Amino acid sequence: MIEVEETAKGLRHWFRESIVIKLIFIGILILLLLIPSAMIDGLITERAARQEGIIQEVSDKWSGQQQVQGPVLIIPYKRQVTEKDVAQKDVIKEVVENLYILPDNLNIKATINSSVLHRGIYDVVVYSTGVKVQGNFMRPDLAKLSLSPDQLMMDKAKLSFSISDLKGLKTNPVVNMAGNNLTAEPIFNNGSAFTTGLQVAVNLSPFTGESIPFNFNLDLKGSEELSFLALGKTTDVEASGDWPNPSFDGRSLPDKRTVDKSGFSAHWKTLYYNRPFPQQWVADDTLLHNQKNLDEVTLASNCASLLTSIKKPHAPANTRC
Repeated sequence: MIEVEETAKGLRHWFRESIVIKLIFIGILILLLLIPSAMIDGLITERAARQEGIIQEVSDKWSGQQQVQGPVLIIPYKRQVTEKDVAQKDVIKEVVENLYILPDNLNIKATINSSVLHRGIYDVVVYSTGVKVQGNFMRPDLAKLSLSPDQLMMDKAKLSFSISDLKGLKTNPVVNMAGNNLTAEPIFNNGSAFTTGLQVAVNLSPFTGESIPFNFNLDLKGSEELSFLALGKTTDVEASGDWPNPSFDGRSLPDKRTVDKSGFSAHWKTLYYNRPFPQQWVADDTLLHNQKNLDEVTLASNCASLLTSIKKPHAPANTRC
């Protein structure tokens, strides 16, 4: 009997003092605690996915991210080319190609007003903005392009610009160019600087000045992000809004910024020296089409920023702008 009691005491002492037993108990506790942790993690993942889905759904119905691109002045010109006919004889034909010109000065001013849309337990912050775009184009340097003035079809010139989501337009833009008020129309044909967007046809034949001024207003709505391509030789962007905690995306931070509880204001000024586009070019109507290339250039640390963005980040209570 005494031996049995001593054996029991020895076992109890071994259980209390054994490091192996303690590690086993700790492992069991960890495994038990992982069960509610996994349940919570699954709930968070499900809610996050649902939130992203709600944001996408509301953005699709309201309007998505907006990027203002351009404007670009397009002037058709005639060129003679020599081709072989069916009899293999040289035949001279006249073809029409496009001359593309980027703005000399580009000034953009945007005022952003945010609002909250509710969907179930989620809040989605969207915005409305008025964007004023003005600047000027200089007449092309034809000598650099090996063109002559009589080749240009100035009466068939076009001004082209683009926004990411045309659904976000609340009014039809009216472009004032060289003293003419012109209503913008969607781009349906080839030969534009952008795959989608808006353009106006303008007759520049009567205009004799060296500088061709333009201005237009965009009444837009969007969500998450508003950005601009700095395509001018000199580009000035001013933006202000009522969002109290914006983040500034793109390769260039604002030169000046003010952020407080009432909102923000920011100003960028960029020059064209490291811009990966010439001031003028001919024939290539795909230079500005490839958004992937634009993003790669914009995001590359060794290139100047072409993209000035105002992105409103995740906010408390599942609110995003």
